[in-house]
Parts: sequence; structure tokens; C-alpha cells
Amino acid sequence: MLRTALTCLVALAASTAAAAEIAVPPAGGAQLTIYGDGWALVRERRVLPLQPGLNHFAFPGVSHTILPESVLLRPLGGAAGVRVVGRTFDRSVASLPSLLKQALGNEVWISRTNPASGAIERRRATLLSVQDNILVSSEGRIESVDASAIAFDADAVADTRSEPTLLAAVSAEAPGRQEFELGYLTAGIGWQADYVIVMSGQPNIEIEALATVSNGSGVDFPAAQLAFVAGEVHRVTHVPPPRPMERTAMASQAFATMKADLPAEAMAASHLYRLDHAVDLGADQTKQVSLFGRRSAAAERRYVVEPQPIPYHARQGEKLQGNASLQMVLQNDSAKGLGLPLPAGIARVYRRDGRGDLQFQGEDRLSHTAVGGEAVLTLGRAVDLPFERVQTSFRRVSEDVSESAYEITVRNAKDEPVRVAVKEALAGDWEILDENMPHSREDARTPLWSVEVAPNAEAVLRYRVRVRG
Repeated sequence: MLRTALTCLVALAASTAAAAEIAVPPAGGAQLTIYGDGWALVRERRVLPLQPGLNHFAFPGVSHTILPESVLLRPLGGAAGVRVVGRTFDRSVASLPSLLKQALGNEVWISRTNPASGAIERRRATLLSVQDNILVSSEGRIESVDASAIAFDADAVADTRSEPTLLAAVSAEAPGRQEFELGYLTAGIGWQADYVIVMSGQPNIEIEALATVSNGSGVDFPAAQLAFVAGEVHRVTHVPPPRPMERTAMASQAFATMKADLPAEAMAASHLYRLDHAVDLGADQTKQVSLFGRRSAAAERRYVVEPQPIPYHARQGEKLQGNASLQMVLQNDSAKGLGLPLPAGIARVYRRDGRGDLQFQGEDRLSHTAVGGEAVLTLGRAVDLPFERVQTSFRRVSEDVSESAYEITVRNAKDEPVRVAVKEALAGDWEILDENMPHSREDARTPLWSVEVAPNAEAVLRYRVRVRG
């Protein structure tokens, strides 16, 4: 009885090992939900030709940087008697080291050039070792050969794969074609928002938003349905597996357009933007699609003298000089021409010169901006708005209390009046004792003065501050 059972087990194991593996290639039309941290959720459907018993399937065309433990494979339509028994992600691919390892102990072909005739001669040899040197045994002698001289029988390496492949064992009670849902998380696919802003005359601008998608997964996604998640989704840190053949640069770039704006769908702590048409996303390809088309909006131009890290408990004799920052402020509401969630991304600003040609004005990172919020972009320094900060007096009142006085001179070389916001950085408990212009508090550490400067003139802000702590 025991011998019979063991015989059956051995026969079952041999039958399982010899079971034919059926490849189920992708049919296209995968759904990709892409996150901003370089990860994506891939969902697709594949039809499996099931036979009664245990079936072995190979799923080529899955991402090479898949997170194997995230794989979801299940039958659709409540199929009875169908069960996924196991899954394996096989990263091994055809390469010279893998072929040499597989052929170890077997016969291979060795080629060499006959020094007398110059003809290439081929002979059979047994592969003995692939450690430090490649050793073969042929015609009663052992010799070392170069890897380029070795050729393999095709049937001896028939099981070698051309790409990383997902494998699955599926049991079925009855034959039939069954549709399965395949889903997994993968590294190597990411997106970011890119904004193009054209200054068309104060205070109006033209703004459009693009989604830049990069596919470094190693596989193509033809006719893919794309969705973009704006916001931060908490994940446990994973180290993505290395690509089988890593490329140092994107192989190509492609650009696509949309006819309509993408509606933003609220999704817990993030927003989801769905593309309304299919996109061919090739391996190692960067593609741009429109989040929303060009629209007119109002923007405020602002000049700011940024706060400087000044030690208010010490005398500082040197002068600090610089130029005011040029900022663009966008109010994200419908009355100003926007009023939709703005995902984080890079905003690039252009302006037409006197000839009507576009000139680059600067770029800045735009943070996630909800409806009703404010986006501030710093575009550079205004060369015609220099400033100078000078400490005019210093007095230590006690061990932890000091008083300082400052003059900040802002010069305006423009032919029009400008208003400059002057900010200072104060730590501890502070009090403005004297000033020639009224200040407001931007926050607990930042007093702010609004300084009006006439054309081709200068304005001087003077203040005295007491700092404790």
C-alpha cells in the first residue's frame, strides 16, 4: 500500500513537472493607475484555456519591475471549480551565463579556425566547468575555450525565457475558456504634472497642464487606459528589483493631446484624473497628455525682499545686498479662471517680448493646491529692484535681551511704481519698538512691510526691534 502511494506521488510529480506550459500573451487595453512616486497599479484581463486538473500558465508581457507579492489573479464571473494554486515570478532570462550554467555537463558545439586552411571547424565537446575559465572535454583532452567559441543546441535551452515572466498554476474541474483579472503593483512607471504659463498682460495669463508619463517597466502597454493620482498614498518602502537590461536613457519620447479637460475625482486623501481615450505607452518611453487645456486666468505679480538669517543678538557691521524676488501668485478659484485641484508639478513661465516672441521667464515647483488655495511661484530676481540691508545700531539690554536697528533701502530702476513686500526673520520673543512704516505679521517669526517705491527712485524702511530669548 505504501509503495503504491509513493509510486502514485512520484508519477504525479513527474506528470506535473512535464505538464505543458501555456503562454497567455497580453491582449492590450491594460488599465494603469499611476502614482507620483514612481509606482503604478496595472490591471488587465487575460483568457485562460482551462483543462480538467492542474494547468500551468505563463503570462509574458508583465512589468519587469513588478512587486511579485502584490499580484492579484482571480477568475471573473464567479467561476465554480476554478482555483489559483500558486504563482511564481521568474526573473531568469536568456544570457550567456545562464546558458552556460544550464548546459553544464552536457555537450555543446565548439568552433575554431584551422590555422592552415583558415576554415572554421566545429566539433562536439562536453562542458565541464564555467567557474574561472570555461573548460571542455573533447577528443580525449581537456582544454580552455573562449565563450564566443561555444554554440548551444536549441532543444537543450528550450526552457530559457526571453523576458521575466509571471507563472501560475490553476486547477479546474471542467474544460473551458475562463477570463481572469490580473493586477499588480510595479515600480518604474511614474508621472508628474507640468504647467505651461504664458504671461499675456498683467494680470492675465494663459495656463495649461500636462501629465508627463514615464514608462521604465521594460514592457509595452498598447491601447492603455491611464489614470493619474495626485496626492500622497502611504506605502511601505520597497526596493524595486533591478531591470534585466537597464538602459541609461529613455529610448524615445512621444506626445499626445486631449480635446477636453480631465475631471478630477476625489479619492480619500488624493485626486484621480482619468484619461478619456486609450494611449500606446511604449517601454522606455516618455509621453505627455493634457490634464486641462489652455485657459485664461488672473495672476498677481509680486516683488519680495526675502528674509535673511540675521543674528539679532550680535552686532553686524557688513551690508547685505541683493535683488527682490519676482513671484507669480495664482488664486485657485473659478472667479480667477481656475477652480480645480492642481496637482504638484513644475510650472514654466513664458512672456512675449516687444516683437511678440515667447521668452522664458523662469520656473518653480507648484505644490498641491486645492480649490480655494493659493499657489506662489518664484520666477527669479528682479535686476532693476536691488536692495541693501544695513544694521545701524546694536545694544545689549541684558544677557538674553538685545536691541537692533536696521535700514533697508529698495531702489526701483523701472519706469513705473512698484510695491515691494519686505520680510524679516525674527526668532524668540520679539517686539518692533520703532518703525517708519507699519508692519503686519505673516506668521509668528516674520514681520512684513509693504514698501511703495516710485519710478527711478528709492525708498528706505527703518525699524528698531527688541529680541528676547
